[in-house]
Amino acid sequence: MDEEGYLRTGDAVLFADASRPEAGIIFDGRLGENFKLASGTWVSTGMIRVRLVSSLAPDVSDAVITGHDRAALGALLFVVPPVDAPAKQALFARIRQKLEAYVQAHPSSSERVGRVVLVYEPPSLDAGETTDKGYLNQRKVLERRARLVEALYADSPDGEVITV
Repeated sequence: MDEEGYLRTGDAVLFADASRPEAGIIFDGRLGENFKLASGTWVSTGMIRVRLVSSLAPDVSDAVITGHDRAALGALLFVVPPVDAPAKQALFARIRQKLEAYVQAHPSSSERVGRVVLVYEPPSLDAGETTDKGYLNQRKVLERRARLVEALYADSPDGEVITV
């Protein structure tokens, strides 16, 4: 409890309707998941995650935002594995097109996600990547999939990284 008697949950929230606080609040991620880019710009990962996944639906089921102490944001995108090479090419093309529209709508450095990598293996409850409630544990995903994060930020990204 804090000094005023409120329970400290570590959750970030937004007003459901900023002009009417009595309308309630909505979950906006975990405070511990927010980070700064190398420029010192704060990034609210919960807000970006929701906007990005919504923009890329139905192809993307969830995302983990990357970029802590880096020059730009990226994301690991959880997708259903394509059944064959043509389906994979079509998925890449759809996501690239939707990502381009997202970047145009969110050009600021604290919201622009210009590099993504598709993750075909779902997040693992046993590895701690998800909670019992199904929420992603961003830190665990980033630790477990560090190789993908490094590929995402490579100077010359491989063909698995979609860049905009």
